[in-house]
Amino acid sequence: MPLSITCQCGSRLEIDEKFLGKEILCPDCQRPLPMKAPMTPPPLDMPSHQRTSGLAVMSLTFALVGAFTIVGTIAGIVLGVVALRQIARQPSKLAGVGLARAGILVGAFFTFFTLLTFSWPVLTLNVDEYLRWLAYASRSNVPDGGRIQANAAFKDNISIKVPLGWRQYTSPNANQTPFTPDDLIAIHIPQDAFIACQNIAIDILNDESAEARQEKALERFHKSELVHIIGRLGTAAFGGAKGEVSGLNKIDGAKEQEFFLDMRLNGHNRRFLIRWKVVGDVKLVVMAGGAPSSRFHRVENDIREAFKTVEIK
Repeated sequence: MPLSITCQCGSRLEIDEKFLGKEILCPDCQRPLPMKAPMTPPPLDMPSHQRTSGLAVMSLTFALVGAFTIVGTIAGIVLGVVALRQIARQPSKLAGVGLARAGILVGAFFTFFTLLTFSWPVLTLNVDEYLRWLAYASRSNVPDGGRIQANAAFKDNISIKVPLGWRQYTSPNANQTPFTPDDLIAIHIPQDAFIACQNIAIDILNDESAEARQEKALERFHKSELVHIIGRLGTAAFGGAKGEVSGLNKIDGAKEQEFFLDMRLNGHNRRFLIRWKVVGDVKLVVMAGGAPSSRFHRVENDIREAFKTVEIK
């Protein structure tokens, strides 16, 4: 294909493109004609076909989901290292360096923190208490004057005065629940301790013995909201181990007694002080207070003092 070339002298020539890049003289003035080959345009950027490394995604996922398990966090670290190496070998095809690094850092943090809690019991207790505050703070409040009134849904007017540090627990909607709602519940979040008042109607003719009344008190306690809160038990779990009774104290013969109940709830050994009292020969009021077995001695006096303040109208 001929190209149109203009010389400095003004002559216009038609020259075949095969002479591009060669020196040709103008036939009129004998000056070299501008026969340089046109510059090749720069190549267009090719579209990126990178994909995110699956190992990098798995690294961060394992580190987060497996937090506090050690196995999951270490797996997140290993996957992150492997992902970085894989990306380094194929940088044009793989992305996800940030995810891999995040998985390594998060995994390392939770691994260190978990090992620290295992080796430092005080930190474990603080974490445990923090989780309890998250679970119960929104459903509890400091009672006015320290006295807790029974839930308005109950016809019985029962109240109890609790020592400093105890809070009133507000029950959720009790409709269609697998437990029997309690009249009132108090909670001591730092010590993981609870106090509850329950009641049950009795037949003075058939339930006149102390043994029969104690059996009813135990049955009411095992089906209580308190047991459900502590153990997160479903209906089927109420048929399990009932615990071990000890330290029976006959305060007023067959009308008022107390005893200790040791049982395992939610994977932890707990001790309860349970006191039952006959009111008006038609009602059995059950008072229960408990905490983890290792802490019970710290709150036993609080529980006994609270039992003394129970008022039933």
